[in-house]
Amino acid sequence: MFAANPPHVVLLACPAGGGHILPMVELGRRLAEHHSFTATIITYSNMSVPALPDLPASVTTAALPAVPLDDLPADARIETCMLTVVRRAMPHLRALLASTSASTAATTSWRSWPTCSARRRSWSRLSSACRAPTSCS
Repeated sequence: MFAANPPHVVLLACPAGGGHILPMVELGRRLAEHHSFTATIITYSNMSVPALPDLPASVTTAALPAVPLDDLPADARIETCMLTVVRRAMPHLRALLASTSASTAATTSWRSWPTCSARRRSWSRLSSACRAPTSCS
């Protein structure tokens, strides 16, 4: 269908970890196998990620570098930790998106799965801050 120039999708996993990434991996796999897409699944190094299942060659993974959290209180809520990781990983995410866009003919879109109102606000800031030649929605 898209033999010469397959659409590329970048999927940004929620930093909550395992239960959130597996459905995203399955989405990437299905887009590749059933619709001839290529996909990149991005995870956060600060959060635990389960062993990923075998993926088609057209689905790649990338991990954002770990960011320091040692300045957070020892009893910081998980929401605080997650949002801090997202905010501090922004420069790495922008660089990765720019390199992904440069290495693929066309990145169709990239998605994250906001899970709460604070996460949605963070996602809105990320979308408005994105200047890579991708469709941020």
